[in-house]
Amino acid sequence: MYETDRAAVNDYDLGAASVPTEELENFDEKVIESLKKVVADGIDMTRLSQIIERDRRKVRLQSTRVQKQRANLWLRTAACLARVQGR
Repeated sequence: MYETDRAAVNDYDLGAASVPTEELENFDEKVIESLKKVVADGIDMTRLSQIIERDRRKVRLQSTRVQKQRANLWLRTAACLARVQGR
């Protein structure tokens, strides 16, 4: 969901994927029903913070892996160049 703020209007764009064709006719009703449930039940902020922290760790881990892969690639390239130059 994406939010756009303007002076007097808030827009929320909702994206959905893999919705079965037969469910498209009632899709808007199901979205409204789900949002009403969230409003009625509230948001578990503890659970939400756990999910955000988990995803933050995943991003950091992926970033570390990419950095290690780049460093290994650079070292292999440097080793190949050294062999070509006879060092």
